[in-house]
This record gives sequence, structure tokens and C-alpha cells, in this order.
Amino acid sequence: MSAGFFVLERKPRGVQELARTDVVPTKGATVGDAPRCSRCGGFVGMLKWLPPYRVEIDTWGDEMGDLAFGGSCEWILVSERFRTVYAASGMNGLSGFDPVEITRIRHHKKKRLRNSSDYYKADVIRSKTAVDHLASEFEWSDGTTICPVCLIPLNGVVKRWKRIAIESQSWRGEDVFVPRGIGEIVTTRRFKELCEASGITNSVFIDAENYSHDYNPWEKNP
Repeated sequence: MSAGFFVLERKPRGVQELARTDVVPTKGATVGDAPRCSRCGGFVGMLKWLPPYRVEIDTWGDEMGDLAFGGSCEWILVSERFRTVYAASGMNGLSGFDPVEITRIRHHKKKRLRNSSDYYKADVIRSKTAVDHLASEFEWSDGTTICPVCLIPLNGVVKRWKRIAIESQSWRGEDVFVPRGIGEIVTTRRFKELCEASGITNSVFIDAENYSHDYNPWEKNP
């Protein structure tokens, strides 16, 4: 069951875009090896981003968000305000909180920002918690074989899914995590409520039951 779980939206649109903040490591960033599955040996994540942490930032609204997202689901940038709120909450799933140097800011809406922020890189735990592919109604290309440990295809590709259902018995109690079987940041309800109660900007949540995606929308489903 996925009741109580939410997907953290990394590129909000429309009215939710008021504090959208995107980030990319500066050219020439230092990286380490990507993590591999202990069973199949396949890659289960991106190349590890190593210090020094220097970034370029794109803003899309009136202010810089308390959360800022890059192309990876394995880390996010967080403001000093978020770091303080999170540390006092007793929640888990984020670690590191290393200072980040901002080398450039691009303002896409051409507006004067209401605030600026120092950022910290927070690593998101890659959890043992698993996505239930059957309950999520994942569809794969013909002949796809899934590794039973990392839940990533050994061959073939995913076409679509209708929801993100978490295997409740596999959940390890993290409040923010990347589950086995999908490259998304998933959170608990209490993490969502913490962000909302604290006014954490650029924190947009989608109920996991409603989080669908179709890579091949031109195909007609049965």
C-alpha cells in the first residue's frame, strides 16, 4: 500500500512554480563511482557528486526556494531555514548538509527576487524500501527482466506506471528516501506536513496514489 506516501515534485509548474529553483553542478565538477547493485552489478544511481560543491542556479518565480533540485534524485539543495526545521523535527532520510558555493544565478522571470539563500547539499538515502511494481501497474517493453534485488531492468525499459505503491513491509521508516525500483524522491505524510506547516518553499508533493507517468503516450492502452 502507498497510503501516506508522497512524491516530491522536482520541477513544479504553473502556480506551483512561484519558488521553483533548479540547480546544476558547475562544469568540471568532481565525481566518483556510481553505485551498483550487489546482485546484478548494474548501476542503481548516478555518478557520485564530490566536493567542492559549486553550482549554477535557475530561478523561475519570485523567490529562491528552500529546496532546489538538480538532475539527480540522490541529493537536493536546502536552505538554512530548512536545515534548521529539519534538524529539530527528528525525521530521517537526509544527511550531509555540506555548504554549497553558488557561482551563477539566472532569473528566468526577470523579476527581483524577494529573498536569497545560502544552500547546503543534502544526500537522500537510497533505501531498501521497495516499489510494488504489480500494485503500481508498471508496464515494460516485451521481454523485460527485472533484477529481484535492485528492481531495475536487466534488459528492456519501462513504458508507464499508474501510481507509486510502496511495499509497506519493506519500508525502513525513512521520511525522505529513494525506493528500490524507481528514481523518484518519496516522502512520508509527516514530512509533507512539516514542510507545509513551516512554509518551506518549492516543496510540492503529489500523492503517490496519483503519481503516474507514461513514456509512450502515443500507444493505445488495452
